[in-house]
Formats: sequence, C-alpha cells, structure tokens
Amino acid sequence: MEILFICTGNTCRSAMAEKMLNQISASKQLDLVAHSAGTRATEGGAMSAPASQALTKLGFSAAIHSTRPIPNNITADLVLTATEEHKEFVLDQFPEIADRTFTIKEYAQLFQENKSDDINIADPYDSTDETYDQIAQEIHKAVEMIVESITR
Repeated sequence: MEILFICTGNTCRSAMAEKMLNQISASKQLDLVAHSAGTRATEGGAMSAPASQALTKLGFSAAIHSTRPIPNNITADLVLTATEEHKEFVLDQFPEIADRTFTIKEYAQLFQENKSDDINIADPYDSTDETYDQIAQEIHKAVEMIVESITR
C-alpha cells in the first residue's frame, strides 16, 4: 500500500509523517510505503532543521529528504493531508481521488471511538523547537493509529 502525505512546503509535517511511517513499516516488516509532497513545494529542498531534530528526539532518522511538489498524477492508494485546506487543494485538482483522500488526523480517527473535531495539524514553520516537538508527537500518534488501522 502506498500513502502520500501532503502539507505546504514538504519540509516539516508531510516529511516527518513520511519518515515515521516508512521506519515503522520497515521495523514491523509491513507492505506500506510513504512518500510526501507539498502544495507549494519546490523540487529538491531539505527538511527543516527543527523538524529533523524533532524526529531524532522521537527516535526516527531524518536522513535524506528531498522536497517535491504534488505530482501531476496521484497514484497513491491513500492521500493524507496536514489540514483541511490542503485536502481541498488536492481535491480541486484531483476530484477523482476523493474516496481516498483525508486529513492525517481524520483518517487516523476513522476507526477510533473517541473522535476529535480538530482534524488539522498546525504548521510549525518558523516556530520554537518546542512547537516542532509537539507537532512531531501529534504526527507520531496519528501515524501509529494509521498503521494500526491498516494492519488490522
């Protein structure tokens, strides 16, 4: 199964989610692979240093990340966006993938009894290290829930 994570610049949220999911998948020997992209990303940029540090603090490797814009043709089995705004952006361009497009938190909560109305992951860009740490923890929790729901 292929998952595409999308945020704005592909330097923080979607990049962290991609790294987390791929490393969890590898450690559990799952047939899940993640990629990431950004609605305003340019090709070939790096993950932000605070995002990389937040990943490392949670025990994930932040090695080698290259930003990329949303591809012209989305073939992923599941498209997960950081916010509702990103989801709307994607669906405006690719209405045919509406049945497989959710926000990260929206999809993570699909199979949970206790749901939150907050289905957006805030942009930590240009914030404090503590904010990046909080966002990384929020993404990690959601990714764990996603992996659990997919592998049931």
